[in-house]
Amino acid sequence: MENQKQAIIKQQITTGNRGLQLNSLEDMYRFGQYVVNSGLAPDSFKTPEQVLVALQTGAEINLSPMQSLNSFVVIKGKPTLWGDAALALVKKSGLLRSFSEKVTGEGEDMIAVVKSVRMDGEGENAVECAVDTTFTVADAKTAKLWGKAGPWTTHPKRMLKYKARAFNLRDNFPDVLFGMHLTEEMYGEEPLPAPESDVLPREERRSLAVPSSTVNMTRAPVQEAESAPDEEEKPEPEAETAPDAEEKPSEPSTEEKADKGEDATMLYIEVNSIFLEHGGKGFVEFASYVLCLDEDEVSPNKLTVEQLHQIKAYIETSGVETG
Repeated sequence: MENQKQAIIKQQITTGNRGLQLNSLEDMYRFGQYVVNSGLAPDSFKTPEQVLVALQTGAEINLSPMQSLNSFVVIKGKPTLWGDAALALVKKSGLLRSFSEKVTGEGEDMIAVVKSVRMDGEGENAVECAVDTTFTVADAKTAKLWGKAGPWTTHPKRMLKYKARAFNLRDNFPDVLFGMHLTEEMYGEEPLPAPESDVLPREERRSLAVPSSTVNMTRAPVQEAESAPDEEEKPEPEAETAPDAEEKPSEPSTEEKADKGEDATMLYIEVNSIFLEHGGKGFVEFASYVLCLDEDEVSPNKLTVEQLHQIKAYIETSGVETG
């Protein structure tokens, strides 16, 4: 029996020169279960679904499964990259021509300076782009980071350097990092207030939306029938029930089925993949536009199956443009 079990596992798992090869959604989810059960999952990933989302996020920026788990840290609900992992991705991209970083000065006079040069194209069509970034103690004070308990107190030079590196790499290599923030950059950061926008609030946009149906859903008031003056009200006879009949549990509604977390998570990954196949970039922003939601409401554990089907239908009919 044990030999048969081992044979089944061997048939199901595919390996290559870089270890396990995850070729399907089921492979990724099963791998997530193994990682969580092993007790070796990073603190940010406590469920197979969270591991699965980390694997998908890493795959989109060319990270292997284990690199994804070891490179991401979730801060304030968003995945961030360790600073060294971000620099490694930029170097691996082949676009980086030169890179330097240093911290000068002491105490409150310290300044972190980072310079990167990228080269796009080849030969006569090659274009060079150099970005110089600085981050000072004054900048850290403005951001209310200087003197905060933690790495900003124990390793201020490194935090200044990582902050400058984050701005530099995100400015010069947005196509490599796809908007990912650096973990060290986000330590101690306070949530920024929402920027002013000329877009109407979500509630007002919904009120202006064209209703999907013109059927009048307002119920007419219920009028009680007048009884004859001398007529006595007779109680309605109770329905007879079979002596041995047992009450059957009612089937869950469509909405209850749609709100199951595991189903929504699986469909979220599928719809995200379809979005990428159509050339889309920034799935969270796109989904919030289609559903008239705030971006912090777009995640595998918040969207329902019905909402994800709406996004899928929009992609198939209108593409990935947001208008």
